[in-house]
Amino acid sequence: MTDTYQENEWLCDAIINATSEGFWMISTDLVMVDVNNALCRMLGYQRQEMLGKQPFDFVDKENEPIFRHQMANIPHQEHRTYEINMRAKDGSMIPTIFNTSTLRDREGNILGGIAFVTDITDIRKMADSFRQTNQLLELIRHIQSQFILSAEPNKLFTEILNNLLSLTESEYGFIGEVLQTDQGRPYMRTFAITSVAWTQETRDYYNDKSPKAIEFSNVNSLYGRVLTTGQAVISNAPLTDPRSGGLPDGHPPIKTFLGMPFYAGNTVVGMVGIANNPGGYRDEHVEFLQPLMSTCGNIIMAYKGEQLRYQIETSLTIKTRQLEELNAHLEERVRQEIERRGQQEVMLIHQSKLAAMGDMIGAIAHQWRQPLNAIGMIIQDFEDAFTFGELSKDYIDTNIKRGMEIIYDMSKTIDDFRNFFRADREMVDFDLIDTVRKVISLVSDQLRHNYINITVDGNGLTRLITNGLPNEFKQVMLNVIGNARDAILQRRERGDMGKEKGLISIKASIEADSALLRISDNGGGIDDNVINRIFDPYFTTKQADKGTGIGLHMSKIIIEEHMSGYIGVENITNGAMFTIELKCKESV
Repeated sequence: MTDTYQENEWLCDAIINATSEGFWMISTDLVMVDVNNALCRMLGYQRQEMLGKQPFDFVDKENEPIFRHQMANIPHQEHRTYEINMRAKDGSMIPTIFNTSTLRDREGNILGGIAFVTDITDIRKMADSFRQTNQLLELIRHIQSQFILSAEPNKLFTEILNNLLSLTESEYGFIGEVLQTDQGRPYMRTFAITSVAWTQETRDYYNDKSPKAIEFSNVNSLYGRVLTTGQAVISNAPLTDPRSGGLPDGHPPIKTFLGMPFYAGNTVVGMVGIANNPGGYRDEHVEFLQPLMSTCGNIIMAYKGEQLRYQIETSLTIKTRQLEELNAHLEERVRQEIERRGQQEVMLIHQSKLAAMGDMIGAIAHQWRQPLNAIGMIIQDFEDAFTFGELSKDYIDTNIKRGMEIIYDMSKTIDDFRNFFRADREMVDFDLIDTVRKVISLVSDQLRHNYINITVDGNGLTRLITNGLPNEFKQVMLNVIGNARDAILQRRERGDMGKEKGLISIKASIEADSALLRISDNGGGIDDNVINRIFDPYFTTKQADKGTGIGLHMSKIIIEEHMSGYIGVENITNGAMFTIELKCKESV
């Protein structure tokens, strides 16, 4: 009998020590009478160091009330599961889950309790990582929404900075735009900065500058290394770091520092600097924050695009006003001539004036018809390209110069052109066929110049009404027609067309309760290996300086998300065909 008991006791000990879960047994007077090897390894103790001790000696003091409550439940609740932070021998805290049971003898008398202890440190880390990733993605989604809603740059980047400090447990920081002096030296102008004022003088300086920009140009510093190298800088000992340029007297201490650049293409357009994470910064922070850095780079370029577009529109407004003033002055001169001369002479002058104005308007209309379309494409390309960071300085300078040169030749149709690119505020009913013809009127001269014929076939329909955003729909049509034009020109350059003339065909029809537009061309079609990616963001089949890969992606968003429709593409003989399907409200 004794041998059997000893053998069973040995077997039980072997099983308990073989498990990867921690195990302990306590007596009714709350003294530890047994622990397994896994629990000893978990807490860093030897077995003899734990036996005879109370379990409270190994529990985090903040969790002790919870633990005492669970101990008190031993006589009343047979099985219990709860989370407790245990304290290891080195003082570190280990999050665990306790699965406990009341231990009784054959007669039901309580002998004590046993517990299996699971270390959930890795689970907690995974949960924290998942939570941080969700917070980062939510932040990116939020700032993109705020940008779409035209939030002010300083306000938007201040919100980004505050969230970034929270995500990284940092004390203070800044976000800024990277610029260059006339001599080509980089410097930074802040969009957002945490005040670290330490004297009345610096307090007044921050108050005076906020929310204005503050410029930093000391390249012999930690942030200066980001400006000059275009790479992330991590320093967890700034006081002894040779890259650091020191701090002004009285400046609050910088204990740890992380600086990261924003890129647009291959160009550094901005940077962020954050400081004083208690545990220091690591390469994992750089990798984790990279999506946010890319978003910030895109937003900076988008704001630059908005500034450029505003400058162009302002210039157009000034030129239009000058033309109106010229007409007003001419009218005043005619009035003075009417007063000075007789009726017959007045009539001659008036007729002369009308003829001169007619010639002028005719000349302007002839001269501006094609440049008007060109400016439309320039503005659209600038907006897309700035947003997604695919512009070079030479490209910007060349196109600004080109745009400013042709502005002087604009006509009164400039108001229609500006309205064309004004964002729709609400869904309205509009005629698809009429809207398509308006778009064609803007590009027809350009297509004729390139020997491309464009036709519209309504299949007997004169009106095809849908509900949506007409101006955004026009942008979709411009994108699709522009891609068809480029495909035809590329095919012609390859010598594949022979004497065949370029052709773009737009056919309207009704199927069930849907309005369909099919836009086909003879541009040679799309490579079967990439046709399924044609609507992906940043994907383009054009040369790097001729396509951003954004136009068709935005077209898909407009049709399918904004207007609850469908847009697709397929290859046909000698070309490609885009199909747009929208809800039909009325047709005639």
